[in-house]
Parts: sequence; structure tokens; C-alpha cells
Amino acid sequence: MVVINRLKKKHQEKATSFATKEEYNVFTPRTRKSVLFSAAIVLLSTFAFFVHHSSKPNYPRFELQPYILDCHGIHGAMDTDDKESLFVTTKTNPPFQMSIHNPNKDQVSSSIQNEGCWECDHVKNMLDALSTHPDSYLLDIGGNIGMWTLSAAAANRQTFTIEPSPENYKRICATVNRNLFHDRVNVMAIAATTTPELFQLNVPKGNKGGTSVVKISAEDAQTSGSNIIKGLPIDSLNLPTNRPVVMKVDVEGHELQALLGAIEFLQAANVVYLMMELRASFKDDENWTKIFSVLSSKGLVPFRVDSIGETELDPNNYGPWKNRKHPKIRYFDVIWRKSTN
Repeated sequence: MVVINRLKKKHQEKATSFATKEEYNVFTPRTRKSVLFSAAIVLLSTFAFFVHHSSKPNYPRFELQPYILDCHGIHGAMDTDDKESLFVTTKTNPPFQMSIHNPNKDQVSSSIQNEGCWECDHVKNMLDALSTHPDSYLLDIGGNIGMWTLSAAAANRQTFTIEPSPENYKRICATVNRNLFHDRVNVMAIAATTTPELFQLNVPKGNKGGTSVVKISAEDAQTSGSNIIKGLPIDSLNLPTNRPVVMKVDVEGHELQALLGAIEFLQAANVVYLMMELRASFKDDENWTKIFSVLSSKGLVPFRVDSIGETELDPNNYGPWKNRKHPKIRYFDVIWRKSTN
């Protein structure tokens, strides 16, 4: 009998946890509408979330360990002279939150903080080229802190980025983590070169984007301490060649070695746009001729880009291939794009 009474009491307590019909009728019509409206908002938000994520491109899987970084594992301050990471909102289309160096100590970061971008016109042209070819991806050789890479990622494009400097690629990863770009950004912590080699990084003051590489022997690498990185040919990376590719090459004087190590890739790939910052002397004309011949065979035409505008160049005549303002400093930007003729 005692057990039966206990069960009855427990059943009554459980029953009181549910609203009765009379309790439900306490809600006014306005209150009911408010509750229904809130529920509808939740359902619509959930539906929009799934539509957004299902509409993202299905990026092909790309495994290149151990060279591709896992950005999930990179957090916190990136520089020894910065107490914390600094993020700014870019003025690209679409905008995103970008991690930059101390703008008082780095030219590229200062530009991004003040103008919302770096190499703004070039980045816009790159995005236009990607949008012209729906299945294209970006190969960013010399990524710096990721202005090109991350702008492409924000536009839902897959990217493959070669950046050997830890200070720079950690910034890229910080931005990837902030904006959840993990599914489309592939950062490789190597240098692009002709044959597998070891290099030491040379980081100039005031422009970490100007980091260059100097070849070093294995013996010297053991005693030189930090800033030792590995260089590999792009031809060894098994990058996609069955889709259009937009390229950027900015490697501070190492352009010839980077491109010679990519000859097989350039021959096989559907290169639709290439921007390169050249610091070339063209002393090794035979190798440059080889590279330019491959690019020309793709239907690409070179144009020098400066403050005045664009000037079409002849890949068989290196005379005009120079900086218009400083002709003795062979430092200039060249865009290779499809001929409109």
C-alpha cells in the first residue's frame, strides 16, 4: 500500500510539470503570435544556414603532408615584437577580417590598415579572372600575409599558397581561423625553387613581405640556427592541372628558379592569368625564353603594369622589359593574360 501511494505521488508530480489546457489559455493572442513568430525566425535561420553551407563549392581533397599547414593549431601572438594579433576589416569584395603585422613596422600591413588592401588593383583583377572561370583556383607563390590568397578565399575560391616565412604564414593561418577558411586555403611552408634545397630567410626591416631566400648547405644549416626552410619544385607538388588556374609570383628575385621548377606544371595546367613581380636581369636569356615560350603557348600575352597604365611587351625582345620610372632597377609588375584578338 505504501508503494502504491508513492507511485501515485510521483505520477502527480510528473503531471504538474506539463502545462494544462487552462494554463495554456493564460497566454494572450499577442503572446501566442510572438511565440510563433520567434519559432518561425529560428526555423528560417536554420534553413538559411543549411542552404548557405550546401551552396559552397565542393573543393577537391588535397593531401600534401607534411608541407600543408594545419591552421587549427596556430593561435595567439605571431611576432616577438607584437603583444597580440591585430585584425582589420579589408575593403575587398567581399570583405573579411585579416591578421596583419605591426603596421608601424611593416609596409604591407600599414597599407592594409589604412587602405583596406594591398596591391588593390592587382587583387581586383585577380578576382575578376577567377570569376571569369567558375572552376578556377589561385596558386599564390610568395603569399606574404595572404592579401591575394585570403581575398580569393573570401570569394569562395580554393587556393594553394607557398609562403616559407613563419611570421607571414602564421598571419595567414590566423585569418583562416578567424574567418573559417579551412576548407579552401592550403598553405605550404616551403620555398618554390628548381631542385630540393635548403635556404635561409633574409627578412628586411620594415617590410616582412620583402623576405628573400639564400641557398645554404646542409652543414651550414646545422650551425646557423633559425630561419632555415626547405625549397621544393612546384612540379613535385602534384597541383591540379584539370582546372583553370590563376597565378601570382612574388618571390623577391627568385622568380627564375621558382618558374623553372614549375615548367611541367605550366605545360600541363590551364593557366588563364598570371601576375609576376619581376626583379630579373634576364642574363639567363635561354631559361627566360623557355618560360615565356610556355606561357605564350597558352595564348597568354604579357603587359607591363605601372602608374601610367599597361604596355604590351614582346616576349622575344627584353629591351622594354624594365621599370619605366627606374629603368636601371629591373623591378616591375608584368601581367600575362589571354589575348582578346
